[in-house]
Order: sequence, then structure tokens, then C-alpha cells
Amino acid sequence: DQGRKILAQIVRSLGGHLDLGRSMTNTDSLTLSEAMNESSVNSDLDYFLEGNSYAIDNIFGFGLPTQMPVQGFISQKFSEDHIFPDRSHRGLDIAGKTGSAILAAASGRTVFSGWTPYYGNCIIIAHSDGYLTFYGHNQLNIKTVSMEVLKSEPIAMLGNSGNSSAPHLHFEIWKDGVPVDPMEFVRMDLD
Repeated sequence: DQGRKILAQIVRSLGGHLDLGRSMTNTDSLTLSEAMNESSVNSDLDYFLEGNSYAIDNIFGFGLPTQMPVQGFISQKFSEDHIFPDRSHRGLDIAGKTGSAILAAASGRTVFSGWTPYYGNCIIIAHSDGYLTFYGHNQLNIKTVSMEVLKSEPIAMLGNSGNSSAPHLHFEIWKDGVPVDPMEFVRMDLD
């Protein structure tokens, strides 16, 4: 129930609507708790790994969003203004070429794939340990709701949809309903 409330709050902040009471016959959304339960490690594996913290850390670390989602340059960084919250920028803007592949930052399951007034075509993926990643202003969403995705798998194409002045990806990472700086997670290839 808490997961559904967090997901509804996040979708509302993106300008969308998620009715907490509606049945899952509508394919526009999947609850966070359902996505996490369906992608959780099964009980046989839990028993097998009991006491093996190294193996558990490696398996659940696979869901940590460390993949840079698109090639390009960072045009705006994460910032949070506690005095004037409307001035906050809760993600990274990564400018790039229209039509470039947007990759999943980690393995997980899509919980939203659709249109929002501000972010245009947007995808939200639930990952293990309470992480969500957001990919906005897409030209085209490749993945639909409730699809399993692997880390580095193409999920969308970079675009300029919604309230956007130039082609870029708006990328956010949330942990337990709180936005965090993606630069603390993604690996930058420094050649």
C-alpha cells in the first residue's frame, strides 16, 4: 500500500494521474509493490543464499542504477532548493542527438510508460531495494507497462516531447520515494 502511494505521488508530480483504487485491468500503470513483488528473488533462492552476504549483495546490486542512460553531455545537474522547491531540478538533463537509444540504468520492471504534460513521453522503471528511475522527454517509448528490462537494454529514443526546449533526456533516480542525485550512482566513462 505504501508503494502504491509513493508511485501515485511521483506520477502526480510528473503531471499524470494514478487512481489508487482502480483495478489493474488498465494497462497504463502497475503498482510499485506489484512490480517489486513480481521481480523479487524467489523463496528457493532466498534459502540457498541464506548467510551468503557476498552473493546477496551481488544479486541485489544488479538492480542499482549505475548505467548512464544515453550518450551526450550534461546540460543541467541535480539541484534541490529547500526554500523555493519549485526551483529544484531533481534529475540530470543529458543533451544528445534526437533518436539516440535511451538505455535502462538497471534491470527492473516498467511501472509507467506514457504521456505526461511536462515530461512528454516518459518511462518509469522500478528496481530492487526501492529504487525508481525516470526517463522523460522521449521521442518514442519502446517499452510498455509491466515489461521486464535488463540493464543497458534500449527502452526509448531521445527526443524533445513535453515541455522541452531542445532534444535531451531528463533522467531521475528516486530511492524510497525521495529524489537523489543521479551523479552519485551513474558511472561516467572518462577516456
